[in-house]
Amino acid sequence: MYRYADWVEAEAARRGIADYVATIDDLTPEQLTRYLTTLRSVGHHRGAPCSAATKNRNRASLGGLASRLVQRGLLQKHFIKDGGVGPFQEAPPRLPDLTPEERAAYLADIERRTPELLPVFQLLINTGADIGEVLSRRVRDVSFGPLCRVDYRRTKTATMPRRVPLHDEHAATLREHIEKYKLKPADKLFGMLRRGWISNSHEAARVVIGRGTLREMTMAAARTGVPAPAPDEIDVLRIKDLRHVSAITWARAGVRLERISDWLGHATIQMTRIYARFMPDDDYDTPLIERAKVVSSAKAR
Repeated sequence: MYRYADWVEAEAARRGIADYVATIDDLTPEQLTRYLTTLRSVGHHRGAPCSAATKNRNRASLGGLASRLVQRGLLQKHFIKDGGVGPFQEAPPRLPDLTPEERAAYLADIERRTPELLPVFQLLINTGADIGEVLSRRVRDVSFGPLCRVDYRRTKTATMPRRVPLHDEHAATLREHIEKYKLKPADKLFGMLRRGWISNSHEAARVVIGRGTLREMTMAAARTGVPAPAPDEIDVLRIKDLRHVSAITWARAGVRLERISDWLGHATIQMTRIYARFMPDDDYDTPLIERAKVVSSAKAR
């Protein structure tokens, strides 16, 4: 309510009305719609448009206030029930992607700034694990062989443990890390690293490829003397998004969705189907389509 009152008073000041104080009469459907539509983040993503979920939370909070005011006879019209201000629709699942150039620049910046964190990010960006899973892995969870595999066990869901392969190049970096710190089988792979170091390194690397928050990108633009990007041009790359990058990379390589689902630890294949559009076109579809055409023609005759 306080944020909405501040917005109403700011709108009045822009219209030239000085010292205006918001009242319950300002809870009109028209003003609420304009407020919710233009709502922007004041936190970490300062200036960026708020998500539909955030707008709906604000709508629900103000709606509860309006209901109490209507019951007491202090408000004549409820902006939801009588004004028709409906909920905002959630955007489709966000699937962040990295081009090969962005991927190389991202890892190169991490290796340049904090080389000791490189194996952490190689696991994040290549095995589809989240940060908690990577930091809880122990040496015994890594199997070095013809093809290195990492055992992941999710602690918050009932999914089965999964073994995810790791490319030889990244496996070599992980082996060097184990030898450097003289780790034993029961030791955590990255027990010597702090979570904050990893987050800071990620934020610095994502700005290099232009995928930071509005605040980070504005500061980077000021340092380099280039124009700051507009809020709608910002596509933030969170550390959680590296899991999606892994899945998209596998899908583009032609890995079957069932295998991707196993590697990600999804409970059902339906959760993995969001990556289906990244699968390469299958040449084997051509004879199937031709055969279907013949069958349909025969039925028509």
